[in-house]
Amino acid sequence: MDENNRTQSNEKTLIDYLAIIWRYKVMIIIITMVAAIGSVVNSVTSIRLPNQKSPMPDMYTSNALMLIDNKYSSSRSSEWGVEGLSSPSYGNLAVLLIGTYTLHDAVVEDFYALNGTETSAREDYLHKVDAGLKATFHDRSGVLTISYTDTDPILARDITNYCAEWLGRRFEALGLHKGKIELENLEENINKTSREIEQLENETRRIERSFSQVSVPGSLPAIYREIDRIVMELNAKRQVYTQLKVQYEMLKIGIASERPVIQVLEAAHTPQKVPEPSWGRMYRIVTLAGLVSAVILALGIDAIIRIKNDPATIAKLRRKNHS
Repeated sequence: MDENNRTQSNEKTLIDYLAIIWRYKVMIIIITMVAAIGSVVNSVTSIRLPNQKSPMPDMYTSNALMLIDNKYSSSRSSEWGVEGLSSPSYGNLAVLLIGTYTLHDAVVEDFYALNGTETSAREDYLHKVDAGLKATFHDRSGVLTISYTDTDPILARDITNYCAEWLGRRFEALGLHKGKIELENLEENINKTSREIEQLENETRRIERSFSQVSVPGSLPAIYREIDRIVMELNAKRQVYTQLKVQYEMLKIGIASERPVIQVLEAAHTPQKVPEPSWGRMYRIVTLAGLVSAVILALGIDAIIRIKNDPATIAKLRRKNHS
């Protein structure tokens, strides 16, 4: 019966909790005020100090938008004879490439002066780039968002644009722009054929000059045969050159009418607003955290005092310690 009465007496109502809070109101107010004043002092100090020396510097995020044609990857998969399989996503590939060490190392090399610095400093910059550089792909719209966050807004803009340009070059290097690769091959073949035609023309002129200086009549048939051979080969090369040139121009028209696999929709600009940290929100959070901590501390102090004043509870704790 005594235990039931003790249990009922230990059960607290809302009024009991409010009474405890009222009893320790001075402590709660002081702790809350200290948290609020500390938050204000920290905010003012951070704002007045240079951004590089501030304990909580302003962070600027710059974004670049790129449009990726995933339909092109589907057409490529059908060309490869794997229509029954899911086609690779160029958007997911782009996100993967943005997170590679190759790009991060290139950013550190081009934007942070590391001449003669230690390896540990380079690793710190790599971690910084890894934390600040993000990429997300929206499947429905096909839009890739590349963002970089830094204390320097101009640096954030430049690194974001650098990554967008790097990604475009990387797609080309991987052979994803099929038309451009074919165009480059045609250009190479056209230049090679043009050089061969020029060599044959030079050889024809050389034989024609030597023809007037021939003193042995018996050698004329051989010279005629050589001229005929060169002329036939020259005509064949000219026909090949004409065909290559026609293919080249047709392919250029086709490429101009096609949408590229990846293109920049909007280049990154220098961010004007500071998305983080929000000093007003931080002030409210710290003040509320101070108030909650003070209330919890008051309840804890009251519980400790009640336990010390309860002989039965003290005796029970002592028995547990002895056991």
